[in-house]
Amino acid sequence: MKEEERNIKQRNDMERIIALALVKSLYNQGKISEFVFRNIRSDTEEKVSLENREYLC
Repeated sequence: MKEEERNIKQRNDMERIIALALVKSLYNQGKISEFVFRNIRSDTEEKVSLENREYLC
């Protein structure tokens, strides 16, 4: 069961990281404000497990 839980956590982390990359792309294109980007990034960083945080932008 532990390995299945770990796999689910890793998959969730990867989905969050990909979503954050898309949000950063929108920010870089000027389609969302810095305030929105920072709030999303902060919220995402809190949810991503410590071992996967090195992948955050």
